[in-house]
Formats: sequence, C-alpha cells, structure tokens
Amino acid sequence: MTESKRIITPEQAHEMLQGHESNFDRLRQSSAHDERRWDNEIALLSRRVAERFEEVDIGGDRLAIRTCLSDDESEEFARLLTASEKGKNLKERADATYQLLALITANPKLTADWFRLNRSRYATTDVMAVLVGFLENRAIQQRDRVQRVKDISSFRQEREGTELR
Repeated sequence: MTESKRIITPEQAHEMLQGHESNFDRLRQSSAHDERRWDNEIALLSRRVAERFEEVDIGGDRLAIRTCLSDDESEEFARLLTASEKGKNLKERADATYQLLALITANPKLTADWFRLNRSRYATTDVMAVLVGFLENRAIQQRDRVQRVKDISSFRQEREGTELR
C-alpha cells in the first residue's frame, strides 16, 4: 500500500479556515487573559510579603510588625532566633537580635544598624514586646489554619446509622 499525501495550497487552507478566525481570536484573547491573571497572582504573592503587617501593643503605643514573611525570610527568622538565644557570646547574640528586629518590623528605617547604634533610644521591654507580639501573631495564624482544617474535615461528616428516609 502506498501512502498518498494530500497537498493543500495556501488558498485552500485559507478557505478551510474561513469562519474559524473568531475562534482563534477568542483563543488568543483567552490565553492573554490567563497570562495576565497568572502574572497578577504572582504580583499578589510578592505584594503580600512586602505589605502585610499588623500593629502590636508595646505598652499603650503601637508598632507595625510584618505578618507575611517569605520562605527565605522565615528560614532567616528561625536562624536568627536561635542565634539570639544560643550565640557564642553576648555580641553575637545582640547582633542576631538586631537583625531579627529589623526583619520583623514593618518600618524600613528600623534596620539592624539603627537598633545597634541607637540602643539608648528604645527600651528593651519595648523590643521584647515587639518580638513577643510577632511570635503571638504567628501562633494565632497557625492556630487559625489548624482550626480551618478541622472545620473543613468535620463538615458534613455522616454519622453511622443516620439516613434520610
């Protein structure tokens, strides 16, 4: 058996595709719309890391802390928290604490250098309240997530022996 190939001329192809241009246009528009949607979602994730914060009470005043750290920042947070507690010496523990505070506060002017150079301008109790507020916020977020999962898993669980009659 020999296979015969049919050759289609450009004119024939154009004629065959007549009436389908609107489908191709819709497909192109849909693809462009989806692309914009996915790009917007990526921008949303980045924006949440940069802009999400809550204010914590530090004895009657309020200070903004970040509530949405990136994965890299969360790892850095864990490393700095450990170093601030178990550093080799006081200077290492203090430097880790300054970096930790700079990471969790929302104010971009509160850098590790600012904390290091301005120790006489803030109270230790206030920065401890900031750190505790951050940790409390993370614990509340985690508890809320766990509760949502429990709520979802218990939703509409059927009891044995209950049937509609």
